[in-house]
Amino acid sequence: GRSEFATCQRWFYERIVAKLLSTLDQPDPADTDPTHTVLDNTLIYVCSEVSDGANHNSDASEVWLDGAPHATYLPAVLIGGAGGWLAPGRVVDVSGTNLDLLATLSAAMGVPVDAIGGQSVQIFQELQA
Repeated sequence: GRSEFATCQRWFYERIVAKLLSTLDQPDPADTDPTHTVLDNTLIYVCSEVSDGANHNSDASEVWLDGAPHATYLPAVLIGGAGGWLAPGRVVDVSGTNLDLLATLSAAMGVPVDAIGGQSVQIFQELQA
């Protein structure tokens, strides 16, 4: 169940930190500012399908596991600074849909959108530097 999945996720995230991030945390040869790293100019979106099933709308309603309530957030991890657009190194709890997150990622890459699939979207200002 969930605890086994959490163990797998922990293993995966530990590998990201140990290998990928250490590789990207070096000077970016494509950037004219020598203080910027590849990681500063990167945007990696790591997500999980474990939350509200096929709806993918970040339904944060509670579920009961082992007699205790737990929130069912759709977890997402953003790694890197997206060329200065994101303020890294924080944990941010935002309220919105996955489409809002996708719109935020789009804005971070310089392509702002106001609708996805016919649905209005808003960017998460809390993530912006």
